[in-house]
Formats: sequence, structure tokens, C-alpha cells
Amino acid sequence: MFFCGGKKMKVEDFVAISMVNGHVEFRYELGTGQAILLSPKPVSLGQWHRVVAERNKRAGNLKVDQGPVETKMSPGKAQGLNIHTPMYLGGVPNMDILPKPANVSELFEGCIGEVSINNKKVDLSYSFTESRSVRKCVDNSPCDRRPCLNGGRCMSSAEYEFQCLCKDGFEGERCEVVKDVCNDNLQCLNGGSCVNGQCVCAAGHTGLTCEDNSPYQYAAHFHNNGYIALPKSIFPRSAHDSPETIELEINTSSSEGLILWQGVEPGELGRGKDFISLGLQNGHLIFRYQLGSGEAEIMSRKSINDGLWHKITAVRTGKDGYIQIDGGTALHGQSKGRSLMVNTKGSIYLGGAPDMAAMTGGKFSSGMTGCVRNVALMNARPGQQPAQAIDLQAHAAHGINVQPCSS
Repeated sequence: MFFCGGKKMKVEDFVAISMVNGHVEFRYELGTGQAILLSPKPVSLGQWHRVVAERNKRAGNLKVDQGPVETKMSPGKAQGLNIHTPMYLGGVPNMDILPKPANVSELFEGCIGEVSINNKKVDLSYSFTESRSVRKCVDNSPCDRRPCLNGGRCMSSAEYEFQCLCKDGFEGERCEVVKDVCNDNLQCLNGGSCVNGQCVCAAGHTGLTCEDNSPYQYAAHFHNNGYIALPKSIFPRSAHDSPETIELEINTSSSEGLILWQGVEPGELGRGKDFISLGLQNGHLIFRYQLGSGEAEIMSRKSINDGLWHKITAVRTGKDGYIQIDGGTALHGQSKGRSLMVNTKGSIYLGGAPDMAAMTGGKFSSGMTGCVRNVALMNARPGQQPAQAIDLQAHAAHGINVQPCSS
């Protein structure tokens, strides 16, 4: 659907948006390794879809329609995109232009409209320098292209005209402008904070001004880097030869993100410090811990970001650890060095964390989007004692952007 490349070299910089088995793929190469982002669900054929692909240095985001934002960091140190070719939309004049790592073998067939690059709308009628095999797209109604953003409702007013009825908090011809709903914390209710004109709600509340109760107990939905902070006292450290067990269930479509973290306190740098964590990497579960003499890293063989519920068990005894998903085969790992105890001073964060990159030493830059339920933290092996799920709302010291799970 979109391609722009660099000069023909051993490793060629490029950026590409394409269709892969019905999913939208956003792929880019900065010279030190690719970032590949894939929409969690396939798009419906014969319908208009809104695709937003963004890159800021190594960080990439992909969002399709109202789905979750997929995030990814390209590997290596390169941050700039060195491009040389024109920007191609819909296809290329010669397939040899495409580098093999772009993973494109066929040209796109379909309609593309409403193109914007760096927030500037591209006039497809006059902006091109060359074209081939292009014809006009035909719509039955101007609303077919879903022009209204942020949940706005489209009303067809003439053959080629439409009007957007915007939801509260949005305005503009296409509901693209987010209204400022606050200018100080006093306008945000129930402990919410005013950030850039918008209310960031405390856990358990929602709405434009955090006016609505949104109670959660044993299941919580996290979005927009939301998190819950739990006191460290609910998971005291065991003796070096005693097991520590984390059990929870997760439902997410995120490919990357933090699930659980305990390490340093906010404001401290986490690089090189002791920690224990669960997260997502390329859709796979990853269990990491640092005892002071080297990290352990255990990753699931299969991805778990399929939008279904999965039960996760993570156990650490001294240097040894393992993970188990849905009662399957346990995958084992071991930390390096001689240290046997994990010395963590901070709270336990679920779903995300404040100042995530600094706190996690760069291991995570975003929280997960999705639901977590039946969280149990035990100083025992699984099955040795009944797993008691934590009442998250009762124990939460604080949190933001947390709602109950819909099911």
C-alpha cells in the first residue's frame, strides 16, 4: 500500500505498509534491524478502514480503526530513516525497487483515500509525479469511507457531502479535534489529574471529567499506559530456597507491553538494579528477573496476544525459574552469577508503570492494553496452598486509566 526506500546497499533503509494474510503490516528498517508491527485482527474486505502508522526515531506505532495501538522498537542504535526513492502509493513501477526484507511479493488491489503524511493531507489528484493503472473509487454514500473520527456519527447530507455528529469531548469537521476539558486538577473529579487539557482518571473512575464510577475488584482493563500500584507488602520476599509464585490470567491483543513489574521506586533509574517482571515481546510472554549478578530471561514459544484468556504461572526459586501457560509444558531458565535473592524496594505495578522507560531500565516503553484477572502472589509452589486472587481495588495504592473488564 505504501513504500519508500533508500539507496541500494547491503542493508537498505525503507518503510512499508502492506497487507499480510488479511492483516495490515507496518515495517521499517533504519539500518540496524527491522521493526515489524501487525494489526491483531484481519480487516474486513469491501469496507473502508483507517490506518495510522507512526515512527519516532526507533519507536513505531500502528493502529487500525478503533483497535489497540501496536507498539514496537527497532533493534540497534540507528534512529534515522535515510530514504532516496519517491513515496509510492498502491504499488511500484517495478518490483525490483522493493528490497527483499520488505516482504512484499504482490501489488495492492483496492482503494486508498484520505492520505495524510506528517499531518498534512495529500491531494491525490495533483500531488503525484507519475501513475499507472489507477481509476476512481466509487462509493454508494460519502459515509462509506467512515470519515468521522473518535466515535463520531456520519450523516449523509448530499451526494458527495456529509456531516459528523461528534461525541462529547471532540469537535471539528471530522471530530478530529480533542476539546480541552480541563485546565487544572480541580476540574477533574474523584482524584483525576489534568494533563494537556484532558483528565487522566484515577483507577476505578472514567468519563471526560472522571465523573463515572468504574469499579473493578478481581479483573482490570488497562489502556493508555494505565497501571495499578500494589504495596510490596502483599508479596514479601522468600528465603533463597523458597519458591515465589505469580499467577494471573490475561486477555490482550498487544504485541509489546509491561504486565507486572517490581523493582525500584518511581524517580529512580532501574538500569542494573534488582527486579522481577512479566511482559510481552512480539506477542510472547517473557519472564525476567535480576538478582544482582545477571539476568534470567524465559520466553514462551507461542504468542499469547490472540484476544483470548490465558492462564500464566511464573515461579522463581533462587536462581531458577520457569513459566507455564494454560497448564502446558513448563519452560525453565536460570539467572547468572551467585546471587540467590531478589532485593526490590518498589511497589508492584500491574499493567504498566509510571515513567516506565526509566524505571525498567529501557526494557519496556509501554504498558499492555487488555485485561488481567485473578492475580495471585504466593510464597509457595503452585498447588501447595489455595491461590487467593487479590482484590485489586481494595489493595491499590493508586493507579490511572484502569476500568473493569467487559467480560
